Amino acid sequence: MSLLDPDALREAYEDWKVRIGQMHDHANPQRNETADLHHPAKPRSRWRVGLLTTAGAHVDGQEPFDITSPHGDASLREIPDDVAMSDIRFSHGHYDTTRAEDDPNVVLPIEPLRALVDDGDIGSASPVHVGMMGWNPDPTDVIRSGAPAVVDMFASHDVDVVVMSPG
Repeated sequence: MSLLDPDALREAYEDWKVRIGQMHDHANPQRNETADLHHPAKPRSRWRVGLLTTAGAHVDGQEPFDITSPHGDASLREIPDDVAMSDIRFSHGHYDTTRAEDDPNVVLPIEPLRALVDDGDIGSASPVHVGMMGWNPDPTDVIRSGAPAVVDMFASHDVDVVVMSPG
């Protein structure tokens, strides 16, 4: 199955909705039919790139995500681009965070992003990136508050491209 095939993607999404509904109370899968996705007009060498991970990443000292709520946690954590990788923490109760804790770049590729900037492949990295907890069986709070906050934060830093990474 290729997820580039629209029919296969629809089938995978429908299968996911059934599984989420079976595993979680209050599941309410939703699909964004109005996302304005486009390719930046400027050359890649001038892009400002931000990272968004739903792996529960946050910086040591920030409030961890609420992993006890049956409804998830739609809040976000701003992660400075200059953060030391040893200061990245993970709070997520729906996947094994061991590999992410061993190397945060597997879900929050800040060091590879820095290398792309250093090599001139992209213009710059956003001064802040976003950590979220992706387990939200009912995405209503993400749609109403989390996603708009992410968009506002990246827009305030003139981010052209957002690389999204799941947990």
